[in-house]
Amino acid sequence: MKHVDAQEPDQTGLIGFNAEFERARREREHWSAEQRRIEAEQLLEQIYLAQTWHGPGDPR
Repeated sequence: MKHVDAQEPDQTGLIGFNAEFERARREREHWSAEQRRIEAEQLLEQIYLAQTWHGPGDPR
């Protein structure tokens, strides 16, 4: 990627930056959704283990 002087914005550089920014945003959203899915699975596993250890009516 070529250097773009902040005083003279290059239209091609700006379009490239926007495309890269958009790609990074989509990747972040995908990672975030995947991370939430993993955390939900871990939470369900903790609940299951707590219920099998303490019993379903135990408030712990």
